[in-house]
Formats: sequence, structure tokens, C-alpha cells
Amino acid sequence: MIDKDLVQHIARLARLDLSDNEQDKIQKELSSILDYIAQLNEVDVKDVDLQKIKTDLENVLREDKVLAEKKEVIENILFQLPKREGNYIKVKEILSK
Repeated sequence: MIDKDLVQHIARLARLDLSDNEQDKIQKELSSILDYIAQLNEVDVKDVDLQKIKTDLENVLREDKVLAEKKEVIENILFQLPKREGNYIKVKEILSK
């Protein structure tokens, strides 16, 4: 079990100002998490081949395509902008020199 001094040390490192009730709660929660990790460390996985573990996940990337190829469509979009300079959107400067 984690002692209160360790909780206070962690809180100091994280720059957290915790009340006594919060320290007690975090002490119990961290102890519970570490107990669970200790249980996981006891599991024998040396014979498990990680390359054979299969999931139903698949790649969801798509191919990049240019959607607006017509000049009229681009001009219509640029026409609706509040400020523009040529084919560029003009915005306020956010970084000063």
C-alpha cells in the first residue's frame, strides 16, 4: 500500500494542492491500481506469440482525392470569403516579427 508521504510527494511533483480527504482518496486509488498491476505481473505470458494475436481492427485510411477541380467551384468558394488575396485566404497576423 502507498503511504501518505508518497502521495504528498507525487502531488508536489504534479504541483497539486490536495486536501486531506483528496490525499486519502488518491492513496486508496493508487494502491488499488498498483495491486492490479501486481496481479497482471503474475500472469505467465512467456509462451504467448504476440504475432498470432488477431484483432478485428483494420486500416481506415482513404486515398487523397482532389474534389474541387472546376475553376468555377473554386472561385465560388473564394468569392464567399471575407478577405482574400488572389487564391489565398487573408487572415490577421498571429505571429509578430
